[in-house]
Amino acid sequence: MAGNAELQNDIEEVKPKKSKALFLVIGIVLLVLILGGVTIALLFSGGEEDKEDHEEVSEVKLPAIYHVLKPAFILNFTDGADRRYVQLEVTVMVRDPATVAALELHTPVLRDSLIQLISTKDIEEVKSSEGRNLIKEESLKVINQFIVDELKLAPIEQVLFTSFVIQ
Repeated sequence: MAGNAELQNDIEEVKPKKSKALFLVIGIVLLVLILGGVTIALLFSGGEEDKEDHEEVSEVKLPAIYHVLKPAFILNFTDGADRRYVQLEVTVMVRDPATVAALELHTPVLRDSLIQLISTKDIEEVKSSEGRNLIKEESLKVINQFIVDELKLAPIEQVLFTSFVIQ
């Protein structure tokens, strides 16, 4: 019986050690799983926020700068036997101050290009709103071809006719 009592004490000592070790292993496994889940969640959610932040930053535009090409353009057209005159004030919208400086420096080249373009139009095209919109689009292309291709600067965004008089 004495051997039985010793065996009983040994069993009681082994059981608590075994259950403590089991709780410890389960706790470590749960801790690793929770930390892994949190890490994965942070990686996926943080990446999307970073992308959105970068997209918002890249979408921020500089304020618009309006530059008037002075003096006003005065062009003559023939309408059958009659002579017609068009006075046109052109303003361009840009966002880069360097482009504005280039527009001022190269105004003679730009004015010549626009005069050449508009002079090829018929008076009926110039009278109609669709024709004027087409002239604006073509003017934008001509100016940007010079500004972007030749000077390697930011393009202008819009050509505006701030005054358009036909006599």
